[in-house]
Amino acid sequence: MAWPLSFPGISAPTDGNAHQTGEYPLNPNSSQRLDSPAKEKEMLKKIATTLIVASGILCAAGTANAQYVGPSQATSYKNVAEILKNPVDDVRVTLRGKVISRLSDDMYQFTDGTGTISVEIDEEDFAGQRIDANTQVEIWGKVDKDLMRAPEIDVKRITIIR
Repeated sequence: MAWPLSFPGISAPTDGNAHQTGEYPLNPNSSQRLDSPAKEKEMLKKIATTLIVASGILCAAGTANAQYVGPSQATSYKNVAEILKNPVDDVRVTLRGKVISRLSDDMYQFTDGTGTISVEIDEEDFAGQRIDANTQVEIWGKVDKDLMRAPEIDVKRITIIR
C-alpha cells in the first residue's frame, strides 16, 4: 500500500506485509502502531486541526499591532494662547515663533505672537544651531502642566525656519 501523503514523524510501512497485518507504524523509532487505516485517518484529522488552530492564533497575533488612525477627541493646540487658556499635560505640540530670552540653564521664554510661555530646551536639542531673539523657529514638544506652576513646554526638537 502506498502512502499518498507524508508528514514529519509518520513514515510508510517498512515491510511489504504491513498492509495485510493491519499494522501501520506511527514512528519508525517508536513501538506505537496504528491498528487500521481508520485510525490513520483520525490521526491525520487531528494533525490538520492542530495546524488550523495554530495558524489562526498566528493570524490573530499579527493583527494585535493594528492602531486607530481616525478622528479623535484629543486636545490639540494651534498657538500659545490656547495652551495657556486650557493646558493639558503631555499633549504634543508644534509651534512657530521666537525664543525671546533665556531664564536659566535650560529654561527660555517663547512667543508666537499670541502669548508667551516658558520652554525647556536641553543643550543637545539645539543641535549646534545658533538661535537669538530674532530667529524664527519651530518647536516640537509636550505640554508640561503641574498644579503649583504655570504650564510650560518640554521641547524635544527645535529647528530654524528659513
